[in-house]
Amino acid sequence: MKDNQLKIVFLPTNKLYDKGETDIFKKIISEVQQGNIVLVEKNISPLFEGQLIKETMKNVSDTFEGIEFIRLDISEKNKSTLESIKTMLSKFLVGERALTLIGPSSIIKNIKRDPNTIGMYINFK
Repeated sequence: MKDNQLKIVFLPTNKLYDKGETDIFKKIISEVQQGNIVLVEKNISPLFEGQLIKETMKNVSDTFEGIEFIRLDISEKNKSTLESIKTMLSKFLVGERALTLIGPSSIIKNIKRDPNTIGMYINFK
């Protein structure tokens, strides 16, 4: 992957609970350590978030800055056409009205500062 590209890994809700929690934490942490964002199709629970942070702390190093979360609730009525399209796309992709992004701290902090900058390019192969 090129330096200016960002990989988003989709994690459906059923995969959160299919594997053991330790395995799913390792998967999420591994993706974030590679600089990727994990898109979870629901808002994760505070308990899950706390356990993930605890596991992440075991992996913090000079090269791994840590992990951060952002919850995107798309349940509110959207006023603009662009927002309506984003909502329909989100519902089509994930089938739920809430998402959680998990990623490297530097990337997620930038999204939190300006959530309107989230864009997506999809390549079909």
